[in-house]
Amino acid sequence: MALLLKARPSHIHQHFLIALFSVIASVLLYLLPFSLNTIMHSIRVPLWSLPLIAGLGAMILLWLASANTTYRLTNKELSVTTGFLFTKCKSVPIETVDNISTKRDLIDSLFGLVDIYVDTPEHYGYELVMKHVPQKKAKRMLEILSDLTDKQPKAIQSVPKKAEKTG
Repeated sequence: MALLLKARPSHIHQHFLIALFSVIASVLLYLLPFSLNTIMHSIRVPLWSLPLIAGLGAMILLWLASANTTYRLTNKELSVTTGFLFTKCKSVPIETVDNISTKRDLIDSLFGLVDIYVDTPEHYGYELVMKHVPQKKAKRMLEILSDLTDKQPKAIQSVPKKAEKTG
């Protein structure tokens, strides 16, 4: 099997939103006109810094998740490997791919990301989901998938749940 393309998800948009909400929460806690002496004495850190610390922790966890997720496309299969402590690999043989769909919401569009959904006839719902793929890698992956499967990718507005998909 020749490796045709390897990609990793990007969580830059989630990092941006976490940082934004952390700063807003910190400013609000700093500006609140009441005193929380019992919390302040037991924690020994300024109350307004707690959202910043939590936001930093969330960004580190997201980075660990994205650093340990890989999308691989070979001439025989498409696979997603995830996991930090325990790894999980899900693969779909290219010859069983029935449908390829893409989705971009407003936040993904701002950061140049695409979600790719791969469907096979054996399963209800989408067999393989590749979230937050950078647009250039996604475009290349879709071109290769289209060549290998003779199927053109479709843009979808919303992703149906497993029970909702018929066919």
